[in-house]
Amino acid sequence: MECLKLLMEDFLGHPAVIPRESPGSCEVEVCYRLHDYETSRYGKAHSLCG
Repeated sequence: MECLKLLMEDFLGHPAVIPRESPGSCEVEVCYRLHDYETSRYGKAHSLCG
């Protein structure tokens, strides 16, 4: 894969850029972070919880 070295606004408008869905929120009640992966229930800070 080649490095295009684009500005952020150019990168976001590039035809090869495909947005990904959010993996969801960490399941720790007071945490505002996102999951690490779709199969993970927790974010990085809490990944050892389950």
